[in-house]
Amino acid sequence: MFKELLRLRQKDIVSVTGSGGKTSLLFHLSRQVPGSKVLITSTTKIMLPEKRQYDFLHIGADNIESFLSMQQSGRYVLGKSLDTSKGKLIGFEPETLSAYTGYFDICLIESDGSRQKPLKGWNETEPVILPASTKTIGVINLKLIGQYASERNVHQLNHFIALLSSPFMGIVAASHIKDIILHEKGLFKDAVGEKILFINQADEQTHLDAALSFLAGFSSNELDIFYAVIIGSVKRNRSLAIK
Repeated sequence: MFKELLRLRQKDIVSVTGSGGKTSLLFHLSRQVPGSKVLITSTTKIMLPEKRQYDFLHIGADNIESFLSMQQSGRYVLGKSLDTSKGKLIGFEPETLSAYTGYFDICLIESDGSRQKPLKGWNETEPVILPASTKTIGVINLKLIGQYASERNVHQLNHFIALLSSPFMGIVAASHIKDIILHEKGLFKDAVGEKILFINQADEQTHLDAALSFLAGFSSNELDIFYAVIIGSVKRNRSLAIK
């Protein structure tokens, strides 16, 4: 189970960054801790989930104490407001959210935005990671390797290119994905707590093989910065721990 591979523990505050499955991972994890009171929220924006994905939902600061003080186990979704035009929950600021986390057994926080694009670069204000986080999960996928990068498939393309140390001629290479994973202003920018690299969307055996080959290009020292390295598919509910 993902829970065991991520070594999820009671009172963990997990911040998730990157692109290619952050929200899916949050809700997948929330289902793997039955009997716990789990907060699912964001410091940026998150798609408003379907009713089947949560047990309790609260939007806004009004009557929030009643929501926080509920004793039932289950999945609690929280947002500051709702952007009805985009169907997204807007999260509370980190200073406010920090006062709420103690009411929950586990907190799962989407801390980054990618506009549903496979890759991204980070501007000066991203990601927005809660200082009390115990884990930061960086989500990445390899689907764009060998394809042309554009604003259509890379969020904030100019920031993505600025992180690359490998030569870039417009086509995404494995070395470019490695660059954004390891760059101090890349996938784990401002990371707090244990760093976990999760290569998602390994839906087929060929994807798994490609991910293993990709990780073979990392030195042991480069992998040592991570608490855990996992290849998996949230969609197919399978995963493989590399470290």
